[in-house]
Amino acid sequence: MEKRRRIGVSLVTATLFAASLRSARGQTPASGRTLRVNDIEMFVEVRGTGEPLVLVHGFFTCGSTWGPVADLLATQYQVIIPDMRGHGRSTNSAGTFTHRQSAIDVYALLDQLGVKRFKAMGINTGGMTLLHMATQQRDRIDAMVLIGATSYFPERTLIVHGDRDRFFPVNIPVEMYRAIPEAALWIVPNGGHIPFFAGIWPPWRQLREFQDVTMAFLRNPQDRR
Repeated sequence: MEKRRRIGVSLVTATLFAASLRSARGQTPASGRTLRVNDIEMFVEVRGTGEPLVLVHGFFTCGSTWGPVADLLATQYQVIIPDMRGHGRSTNSAGTFTHRQSAIDVYALLDQLGVKRFKAMGINTGGMTLLHMATQQRDRIDAMVLIGATSYFPERTLIVHGDRDRFFPVNIPVEMYRAIPEAALWIVPNGGHIPFFAGIWPPWRQLREFQDVTMAFLRNPQDRR
């Protein structure tokens, strides 16, 4: 019997990710380019060479939030960092945002860049965008890391969640772990909604531990040792 795969199509509220807005203050402008994607102008950075790795930021922030994480990952991957519609340097003439449309946007961007298969990491809304991407065209994603996201979905996913997340209690990532075939679950002790996000600038804490665990998973999603 096939395991359940269902999506809750949700609109993100400002209250839910207000902490992310505080983290975005003080960001330095990034270098990159803007492409016409669907009905918007979408800003994207591409760093490094090698296997494509897409980094999707959270609500109320933009691609530059990935900062030092992107620098580290670009030593081993071609890192692709978009600003989602209505965030950073990307436009949003419609004035609305859904995870489903965000997933369609990112796929359209990747098509323009000539990227067929890729790995990915996403923070909260970025993670939920990746979940929709995985259900729309699941064969294109080799592995993904979800940080502070919610819902259920596809094979070989690493779920990173703080045990003190006040928005999504720890039972939610546990349910996701049980529902996703071959998933891995990392519950971060004393971790909040985004466990490696410090809420200050620069926002990342315990960067080395985050890098070691996520890089090991991306290299070999099926290795559980």
